[in-house]
Amino acid sequence: TEVVKIYANIIQSPYHNFIEDYANDEYIKNCTLWAHYTDKKCEHLPAERKEKLKQIFRQASIYELCFWDMVFEMKSI
Repeated sequence: TEVVKIYANIIQSPYHNFIEDYANDEYIKNCTLWAHYTDKKCEHLPAERKEKLKQIFRQASIYELCFWDMVFEMKSI
């Protein structure tokens, strides 16, 4: 995939297979499907609840980004 082409040292990572799955077109397609499903399920929620859910999702995304940054840099906790 493109990620492996750009960052060749990913192959050395113990998470290489996991990264390959994340970069896979099928994974991206499934994420898009789940996003549409979630939008549909949440469309009738009150604005305050939607905002709270956005905050939760944003924070979880930041944690995941930090995790992958740590893996990419091969840092330890």
